[in-house]
Amino acid sequence: MKKQMVLGLSLLTTLAGMSFASAAPVHSTTFRFECPNASSGKPSERLTNYGTYISGMGEENVNGAKKSHPIFRGIPGALVPLDLSTGGYVHAGTLFNEKTGRVTCLFTSTTGSENFNVSYVAENLIGGVIVKTDNSAITLKAFQGAK
Repeated sequence: MKKQMVLGLSLLTTLAGMSFASAAPVHSTTFRFECPNASSGKPSERLTNYGTYISGMGEENVNGAKKSHPIFRGIPGALVPLDLSTGGYVHAGTLFNEKTGRVTCLFTSTTGSENFNVSYVAENLIGGVIVKTDNSAITLKAFQGAK
């Protein structure tokens, strides 16, 4: 009987400790990444094909406030024109890899040129989740705190 009481109290103490640990606050931060443009928009936020890579600034907003202009990069295929404006490129979607924090912007051509994508790795978003996605932007939520 004593052994059962000791085991019962031990189990109760363990469960009580677990409930306090799980009650620790968890904070979330909302990130919105806007993809760079291939041929329109602000010239400073436009993609450029440098031959061996494509690069350009997007926009990062944290909890609704503009924070920075991350550099998105990609590798062009052989049929991606050096002057991206001649390819008639439009935004074709956004992707997120929660294991690596990689945000990817997809581009498709309206003139038959080869499609391409550019990406940016946000290490502070590893484990984040997608809240909303569209052709040119993605909204993500990251959680910090006890799990």
